[in-house]
Amino acid sequence: MKRKIAFLVLLLPLLALFSSCSKDKETYFGVESSTTINLGANDTQAQIKVDASNDVTWTVTNAPQWCKPDLITGSGRRTVNLSVQKNTTSEPRKAELVVVSFLGQVTVVVNQAAQ
Repeated sequence: MKRKIAFLVLLLPLLALFSSCSKDKETYFGVESSTTINLGANDTQAQIKVDASNDVTWTVTNAPQWCKPDLITGSGRRTVNLSVQKNTTSEPRKAELVVVSFLGQVTVVVNQAAQ
């Protein structure tokens, strides 16, 4: 028990030192737009607004043939335009695009209504 207390006493000043250091810039990543996009059967466009610091590279994955992003990889704050084919079937469809960076990932669900 005494070892644990001694360890914590030594560790606390180090943690305080590192937490007090300020960074010149904040590193962040996310999606500014809604993570659910609902489209009509005849809609052919949608957008994903990626919100990231300039030093964060990201990739859009898991796009099906009917919902293609104009950017697969980017960095910083960008708008990804989606080209969506009209849904001429009697079944609604759903895509789960994933925007991935070293800071994490965000899933954007694209729902398209049936004809």
